[in-house]
Amino acid sequence: MKLAELETFKKLPLGGVDRRALVALLAERGPQAARELLERQRQVVRPAGTSIAPDTAVLILGGSGGITRAVAMQLLFGERAGVVLVHYDSQRMQIGAHHVRAMAEAASAAGLRADFFNRDATREETVREVIAAIAPRYRAVHLVNGIAAGAPKRYPEHGPTKVPDLDVVFDPVLQVPDYSRP
Repeated sequence: MKLAELETFKKLPLGGVDRRALVALLAERGPQAARELLERQRQVVRPAGTSIAPDTAVLILGGSGGITRAVAMQLLFGERAGVVLVHYDSQRMQIGAHHVRAMAEAASAAGLRADFFNRDATREETVREVIAAIAPRYRAVHLVNGIAAGAPKRYPEHGPTKVPDLDVVFDPVLQVPDYSRP
């Protein structure tokens, strides 16, 4: 039996995109790309019947991209639940900040309860700030920890991350793999 031979790629930060070019590209296209994607995705969001009391909220650690963003969108726009996101994104180099801004604008326009904190959730100051902001408004808060696997890798005391990577073409604006191109 012959095994397939796979080309080995050199792992490059940001998929090999030049950082200066990325900053310029995100400044130019990031806000519009985030608003357009949110609008397309909101068209298919429907209530799923989740019952979350009006005096409670769902606090999501993460939420500016990926699965936790999808959860936040469903809870906010589908179930009309109070949502609090604590995400940690570079304002200049990550699409997450634009995604959150688009969600905040849409939630405000729809009269929904949403709070967004672009802070490191592992810092004590952030925990105090978030609690001070939301405790007076909510009887209870449900927690979704979407950063559990990612946060510890930022700290040297946990050692190097040992996660195999597979390089694919990278969309520099939406910052997701683009499987449509070789």
